[in-house]
Amino acid sequence: MSQLVPPLKVMGGAILLLSLFVFKASSATILEEFESGEQGSYVPAEVKLGRGILSSNNTVISHSHPLLTAVPSDSLPFFDNINNPVSGLAVGSPADVTPPPPTLNSFDKAVNNTCGAPGTVVDPSRFQAMMKKNSAVLANIKKFVGGSLVSGRTSNADFLNDLTDVWFKAKAFDHIFCGEPTWGKSIGGLHFVGRYLELQQKGLAGRLANNTSREEVLPNAVYTMGVIIKVGDKTARSPVKGYGYTLNAEEILSIASLAYKKNPNTSSTNKACQLSVTDDGKTFTTVFVTKNGAIRTFFPDASPDNNNPKCL
Repeated sequence: MSQLVPPLKVMGGAILLLSLFVFKASSATILEEFESGEQGSYVPAEVKLGRGILSSNNTVISHSHPLLTAVPSDSLPFFDNINNPVSGLAVGSPADVTPPPPTLNSFDKAVNNTCGAPGTVVDPSRFQAMMKKNSAVLANIKKFVGGSLVSGRTSNADFLNDLTDVWFKAKAFDHIFCGEPTWGKSIGGLHFVGRYLELQQKGLAGRLANNTSREEVLPNAVYTMGVIIKVGDKTARSPVKGYGYTLNAEEILSIASLAYKKNPNTSSTNKACQLSVTDDGKTFTTVFVTKNGAIRTFFPDASPDNNNPKCL
């Protein structure tokens, strides 16, 4: 969302994902077992969004590392360049659970760098330093949410502080972008496609094997699978994780920040609502969860429960 652009073509074998976002009221099941809490009631509405995946200097920057096969034991790659559909999925059979590797822009890479090694807790000051170095991205996010997250706080300094609060008071940045693996136990969050690519390239994570019945695919849109991550000399694993294939880091920050502005929650209890996203001709539901005056999580859901509440 660093720049609104007309439809791009497939160039050099890389799929450039873009289109108009149209968020419509919808609802979905919260897939993640660790996400729980009281759900709030919201009125249906629409928010029209635009997206592009160009970097601030109008170039699309691809990943520079080759795909690795040295993923953790009992796991498989998240991405490959082979069309290998499988049957027996929870949603989407037959489908290829391992799409081509996404193309990351410079800000996506900056987010991965800020996340650091699996299990690292990101200090808010590192987030602010990253945003200051990517001032064009910060300006885009500010414009996208209407100039402020808190009424009257429109200066750049106030906006960055408010953005930091929204993403760190409930640990959403670590949760959504980096993942929260617990040494020898489970994984919280992990919903940024760029992080999946980085962890695969470094041989630090892979897709859980023998988990087909829990995997879900909406091709080129939503991928749900089990994950194993190396954390120190042990691993963390969860049978249900997932990401939105089309969403880059700037878009996640923009979309979720605006969603919080429209659906605030100062309670210590999780409240969830649903936003339907149409991007690149694909429509999918996202789950948005808030608590403690901040975002907790934001992730796509390939098997929505339409009885759940809808976001403003």
